[in-house]
Amino acid sequence: EQAGFEWKGTDNDKNWDENFELLMQFKTKNGHCNVPRRHAEQGKSLGDWVSKQRFKKSKAALEQRRVDLLEQAGFEWKGTDNDKNW
Repeated sequence: EQAGFEWKGTDNDKNWDENFELLMQFKTKNGHCNVPRRHAEQGKSLGDWVSKQRFKKSKAALEQRRVDLLEQAGFEWKGTDNDKNW
């Protein structure tokens, strides 16, 4: 490794953390983490991000640290019928 080298995952982690923070803002406003599929926050498609987290967990492809953070936040892995309609 050379000094100053950044792993590609750094941007991915930053992006995930930013979306998680948007999810927490959504929860503060709405009282839950059931983001509608087409919902955007601050120009980011939060609903798509939430759906991707559910998909990744169903395929055992979501880091346990992220699973733990989402579960502590009250994230529902199955989603709701409202996800399709919002």
